[in-house]
Amino acid sequence: QLKSSLPKPTGEIVLTVTGENLQTNAPGRAEIDWQMLKGLGVRTLKTSTPWTEGTPEFKGVLARDLLDYLAIKGKTARAIALNDYAYDIPLSDLRKYPVLLAYEMNGKPLQVRDKGPIWLVFPLDQFAELRNRITQRKMVWQLVELRIK
Repeated sequence: QLKSSLPKPTGEIVLTVTGENLQTNAPGRAEIDWQMLKGLGVRTLKTSTPWTEGTPEFKGVLARDLLDYLAIKGKTARAIALNDYAYDIPLSDLRKYPVLLAYEMNGKPLQVRDKGPIWLVFPLDQFAELRNRITQRKMVWQLVELRIK
C-alpha cells in the first residue's frame, strides 16, 4: 500500500484515477484538478484525427507522465467518459507512445461539446501502426476516470 503523498485538489476535480497500486489523495482514488494536471508539464501534439479537420494542435499532458506521477502499476487503464463509454487501454500503449491527455485544441480549451474537457489523443500521424479502428476506440473523449487494473 502506497503512502499518500499527493496534494489534495484545490480546484474542480477534472479526472479521477482508481485502482490498487497508485498514489491517492482520497479514499481509494487520486483526484486530479487542473492545477495538478497542468503541473505535470504541458506538451503539444499535432495530429489529424477521424473527428477533426486538418491537423489540429493539441495541448495537454503526456499520459505516461500521469502514470509516473501517480506511481501506477498495473496492466490496463479502463478509460471512462462522461457518457459512460469505456475502453480498456494497455498501460504499455500509454508508456510507449506520446499519448496526450489533451485539454486544448488550436489554442482553445476543449469544451464538453467538442470532446473536452479531456480527450485522450494518440499520435496517429507520427506512428503508422496506430492508424486503425482499435486505436480510434482508445481515443476516449470527455474523459473523467481512469480505472487501473
